[in-house]
Amino acid sequence: MLGCAFMVPILSIVLFGLIEMNFPGSLNNIPDEIKLSFLTLIVVLIISFILLSLNFTIVNNRGIEIRTLFPKISLKKKSWREIKHYAHVIETWTGEHGSSDWKVIWFIDFDDKVCIRIPRRASFNLKNVMKEVSKFEDKFEIELKFRNPYLTAYGWKKVEYPKELNKNEKKIV
Repeated sequence: MLGCAFMVPILSIVLFGLIEMNFPGSLNNIPDEIKLSFLTLIVVLIISFILLSLNFTIVNNRGIEIRTLFPKISLKKKSWREIKHYAHVIETWTGEHGSSDWKVIWFIDFDDKVCIRIPRRASFNLKNVMKEVSKFEDKFEIELKFRNPYLTAYGWKKVEYPKELNKNEKKIV
């Protein structure tokens, strides 16, 4: 999301540069009010994207909630009754420039779908959050590993547990 905040002005500057390079003097015909309106729109979009990209996790006795910093908008909210357990997961994402590993925490509901996903390196208060979460929720004992979990990581597909564990033998600490 934060990348989008910086791409809008960069693409706008590149677009204006290409127009000015290919059609010299063509931007001089645009009224100053329109230029000022466009600049204002870019600044408002940048500030909006930055503010909506900054979020934090709240854990209390009712559940877990991911909320934006300002304005206080709840992005995801789940009660402890809706969450079966949480698991430490290593997601390996591959692309044309190689692969990258993300250590994340998945909160899995009773349908075995991911309902909340928290990247470990993107969370400032993760230690405090996990200390509070461990009071209310069970932890899946085995660290799960997934390659390109596009559908699973966002709750569109069920979590596939390791084959050596049956449904009756899922290890919960």
